[in-house]
Amino acid sequence: MKKAAIILTALIFISFSCKKEYKFYAFYMTKTVEVTYPGNENDEFEVSSSVVDIYSERVFEEEGTTADLIEEITIEEVQLASSNLSNFNNLELQILSEGLNEVDMANAETLTFQNDGESVLLSVSTEKMDDFIKASKFTIKTTGEYVGTTPTQGLKVVYNLRFLVKTYVK
Repeated sequence: MKKAAIILTALIFISFSCKKEYKFYAFYMTKTVEVTYPGNENDEFEVSSSVVDIYSERVFEEEGTTADLIEEITIEEVQLASSNLSNFNNLELQILSEGLNEVDMANAETLTFQNDGESVLLSVSTEKMDDFIKASKFTIKTTGEYVGTTPTQGLKVVYNLRFLVKTYVK
């Protein structure tokens, strides 16, 4: 009995002395993505960005965490900027990555630009983005329709993305 108590005490001591303390922490990851919307005769369009590398492992390391300590990643803000005064209806952005199903990221029923170079915030999804950001590379697919004049040439658009990362740090 005494031997069992000593072993139990030793095991408890070892388990507590080996346990690391982690602090909960949150930080933002940002990325700017350029996309060229097509110029065509149709009002409706679908376009994908080139592959976006967010270098997540490097960012996690700089923040003192690792992918396995990440609790949750969500999209906090999607800002669309255009140097053209085109207006859009039913704009939807999805995030895609190899081996993962696409997930809604942001949308807007109507986007109207009043001034040249203006930026507009889109409504963001509450979907978790963990797997996409941990994958480090993703693509953004955009669907929508032009309102008014459809551009005959490609329209350059910039997405400013801000992700909130909730994690534990060592």
